[in-house]
Amino acid sequence: VNFASYPKAEEFATAMKNASALGPNFAGHYTVIEWRCGTGCQSFSIVDARDGRILAYGISATYGASYSLESRLLIINPTENAAAESDPATSVSATSESYLMENGELKLIGTRDARTGEILACIQIIASAKNPITGETRDFPTPCDVPSWWEKL
Repeated sequence: VNFASYPKAEEFATAMKNASALGPNFAGHYTVIEWRCGTGCQSFSIVDARDGRILAYGISATYGASYSLESRLLIINPTENAAAESDPATSVSATSESYLMENGELKLIGTRDARTGEILACIQIIASAKNPITGETRDFPTPCDVPSWWEKL
């Protein structure tokens, strides 16, 4: 892991190094790294296995993630995981986010209610956000289009 690409990630250096050592598990040459952040809480990072660059850090989930080495699709809080809760009345509400890995960047392609699978509508208003890893600022067409680990401005 190249911590120079995002020094803040060093706080989970052991977890990131151990998971990276297992090799790619997402979209051909990326490694999705997971660690627990409490009961019903997981955090994820994505590292390019070719050069160790950290592409995403601190993606939060309640119901885990779905991904594979052979696919560019990453789903945070998959609806099938949320639906498996034994008591939906007491389960935590969460948004299921679907991303596509494209040219080394995750592109948000859809959001749903994690428990019902219902597509979520989002207000059409420009939302500015900053990528904490690269420092890039960008305007998104809606607040729902801002990746969960970006800082909304």
